[in-house]
Amino acid sequence: MIKFKERTESPKAIRLAFTPDDMSKDDYENKMKGNGWFCLGYHFVLHENGVIEKGIPLEQYADPSLPEWKDSIYVIVMAITISDAQKFALRKLEADLKLPIVMGD
Repeated sequence: MIKFKERTESPKAIRLAFTPDDMSKDDYENKMKGNGWFCLGYHFVLHENGVIEKGIPLEQYADPSLPEWKDSIYVIVMAITISDAQKFALRKLEADLKLPIVMGD
């Protein structure tokens, strides 16, 4: 079993990445592994209907290919544009984690 490096600093923000395909966390993780990743690489998966699935542990860094990966919690958004249900879910996640959502770099 692979042991991933855990955070040495607290995350400062929630960042979003987007994919046009809505699929389960397990299916998306299998897709990423098929592309050479070792794991899902994201802390949360956000579906078009607003359902959030937990991904990698919050104590683990996001995939290093993502911008600001060392100090961010990453959400993969299953859409190109954010739906009202996803906006609602993101506001709740922001409140629960007590971190701001940062759009763009």
